Amino acid sequence: MAENDKDAGTGSAGDPADDASEDAGAAGSTGGAVDASLLLSRLNGQTAKVGELTNAQKADRARIKELEAALTEAQGGTASADEAAKALVAAKQKELDDERAARRLDGLKGRFPETFTEVGDAAASLLTETQLAALEARLTGDEGEPPTPGRHNESKTAKGSEAAKKEETGDEIAARLLKMPVPGWN
Repeated sequence: MAENDKDAGTGSAGDPADDASEDAGAAGSTGGAVDASLLLSRLNGQTAKVGELTNAQKADRARIKELEAALTEAQGGTASADEAAKALVAAKQKELDDERAARRLDGLKGRFPETFTEVGDAAASLLTETQLAALEARLTGDEGEPPTPGRHNESKTAKGSEAAKKEETGDEIAARLLKMPVPGWN
């Protein structure tokens, strides 16, 4: 009847000795003798599983502590020393950039006074220096002579004009095409 209770699931709460004897019987060992290697293997498997779960639990606890610390820092508004140093460096860099921009603007105002009186300080950010110079020249009326090309070669210009004057007729083009060798027709 004890075996029937085990089959029905209403018997004892799973005595390890009974389970071991059942495993040993299933493994083909003789009688009620318990196979030590089977028990040792089972123990090693359970120990490994407990070790894995313990390590996972430790990692989870460490992650929870990190998140709690980040949460309290965010709620408290406190920043780490590294973040404070980065903020200080960024503020100093912004001051330097602003000072450089002010110096550049003062320099451009000195070089192009009419442009800046007409257009304002926005001209420095909207126009390049060459555009500022051209606008300054227009505003002051000192445009000067139009620029000449750096190199001017008369022989190239003369050849180009002669070639433009002489146009080929359709018959000349057809004759030239018929004189051309055709690849593969040797």
